Amino acid sequence: AVIYYDNRDRYGRILGRVFCNGVDANKAQIKHGMAWVYIKYARDKSLFTIEKKARNKRIGLWQDKEPIPPWV
Repeated sequence: AVIYYDNRDRYGRILGRVFCNGVDANKAQIKHGMAWVYIKYARDKSLFTIEKKARNKRIGLWQDKEPIPPWV
């Protein structure tokens, strides 16, 4: 795995991208309905399109009628 980052959040957590065998793990999780795009820190605007497609297809967490975001 390779991690690219250049920032941390207010709690000191790394804000970055994880690649495993050349696959962008962040994008893969969103595509498969396994994660939300965190609006506050999203720099890659393509993530919103990927999330919207997963929502429209009701993939993963989007199967739930009222999924609760992890920051709530």
